[in-house]
Amino acid sequence: MNRPLRRLSLIVMVMFLAIMASTTYVQFVAAGTLNNDSRNSRALFREYGRNRGPIIANNGLVLVESVPVDSPFRYLRVYSQGNAEAAAMYAPVTGFLSIANGATGIERAENEFLNGTAPALWVTRLRDIFTGYATQGASVEVTISPALQEAAWNALGNQRGAVVALDPRTGAILAMVSKPSFDPNYLAVHSTAQASNRFQDLAADDTDPLINRTIGALYPPGSTFKLIPAAAALESNQVLPNQMIPAPVTYRLPGTTH
Repeated sequence: MNRPLRRLSLIVMVMFLAIMASTTYVQFVAAGTLNNDSRNSRALFREYGRNRGPIIANNGLVLVESVPVDSPFRYLRVYSQGNAEAAAMYAPVTGFLSIANGATGIERAENEFLNGTAPALWVTRLRDIFTGYATQGASVEVTISPALQEAAWNALGNQRGAVVALDPRTGAILAMVSKPSFDPNYLAVHSTAQASNRFQDLAADDTDPLINRTIGALYPPGSTFKLIPAAAALESNQVLPNQMIPAPVTYRLPGTTH
């Protein structure tokens, strides 16, 4: 082989190595960064075009589900079967999933299970690869009791505030209500501009419906804290349930003159 051909072969080999190196970098090294880039429309279609799993209450009531639609995203997130009041009642629990505004609530906290990418679901994903099925999200069951949720919602009426009911034996949240609230279906549209405008409308509302007052706002405990010292007093066996405990207007701290 003469010298020009050897040089040409060397150049071609270097070019092939450069192509292989760049392809490897894009597909493996930079894959995570490229997938998470907000400008990557493929990632957007992949996330919102997936059959996302439902969110279910403790009695089997479906609070959120994905329904097939004639859209490039293929599936639309529907809250409480489209019932606006019911969706608003459960909004502090479910949160929302919006193409322009991200996710909140269970939609955000359990996102990996709902979209089917959680490490615990690797067997299901492996099966889907061999069977040719598209990745489908897992269902997430919450401890919310629909009966208690509705009772708390109705009891709060038109007042601004929050109600949380816990199971004292396990700490499970049985009711989680925040008012004023909003309909998550209002934000679950597939138009980025429309979703953004609607979010801005809710954010500009003087009643702050987007604030989850059960966890997103701090309230002074008030008289509810009296349950704690009362329980501690009874547990100490130094007082009786019907005993009057003195509560003077002044108290001198031990070891001080104050």
